[in-house]
Amino acid sequence: MDKNFHKVLVIVRLFVGERVGKSTLFDFVERFARVRRDLLREIASELEAKCRTVYLPSSALYEGVEWLVDSFLLDLPPGKTSLEIMMEKYRLDAVNLGQVEKLKAFVRAKLRARTRRRFQGRWTKKRSRSYFGLKVFPLVSPALFVHGLEVEFANFSDARCRLSRRGLKLVDRGFKERGTFVHPRGPWKYLRPYVEHFGIFLKQHWRPYAETKVRNEAFIYMMAITYNMVHFLSIQRRTPPQLRAVQLP
Repeated sequence: MDKNFHKVLVIVRLFVGERVGKSTLFDFVERFARVRRDLLREIASELEAKCRTVYLPSSALYEGVEWLVDSFLLDLPPGKTSLEIMMEKYRLDAVNLGQVEKLKAFVRAKLRARTRRRFQGRWTKKRSRSYFGLKVFPLVSPALFVHGLEVEFANFSDARCRLSRRGLKLVDRGFKERGTFVHPRGPWKYLRPYVEHFGIFLKQHWRPYAETKVRNEAFIYMMAITYNMVHFLSIQRRTPPQLRAVQLP
């Protein structure tokens, strides 16, 4: 098994329970992908309901907003250009050619060079930096549990976000203010940064787990479920032992 692939098990160990081969793991991912949305929503709702309100994060004290929404870019390997291969071939082919023929051979090699991509992603630019990969839109409750996700290619505009759960959704200026999507005003401007808790977790554990967007999306849902479990346990540790929903070691 590829050494980097073992990092996948950080996320899926709760589901699989042991180290497994790639075929077994991806078979599990295919089955998980079919129920990912309902599973994430049900687990998040159940875990949040088990927490005592007084021990929730301070973000839960804000009223009037049901959801926090943001976007996070996830990098994927952009692929290697075949230009180096074509230039090497050009140098070999042009050994016995004249100057004009060498120039023609160089132009042909340049035109035939293509970038070979292994991972499904798109290019975008943010704050003068180029990214190749995916973009994740999480739907986070004020208690900081992730209840939903939308996964798109990196060049997908924030203004086109389609998260459709009922209730006001607090978004930053990159999103279009429409319907239930609202920009921070008044005390709400102090609430929006809380969504970064999930973004930090996502960046810490993200790896290019799969080549296709569909499979990577399934892994991102696993990460969201794992985040909810970790967040739930952190709340339980702040709760007095006699009031906890679960017993901790």
